[in-house]
Amino acid sequence: MDVFLRYKVSSNGGSGIGLSIIEQIVTLHTGTLELTSAKTRFIVSIRSPVA
Repeated sequence: MDVFLRYKVSSNGGSGIGLSIIEQIVTLHTGTLELTSAKTRFIVSIRSPVA
């Protein structure tokens, strides 16, 4: 399952575009976005280069 795809809707009624937009913004700024899963949660890491 690719959670960065647009309109990947979850059961909570969200629109499904949030992670896709975040990925685009981070990529435009030459950063990286990583999503990892732990036992009961997801960890989102955003790294951007120092200006």
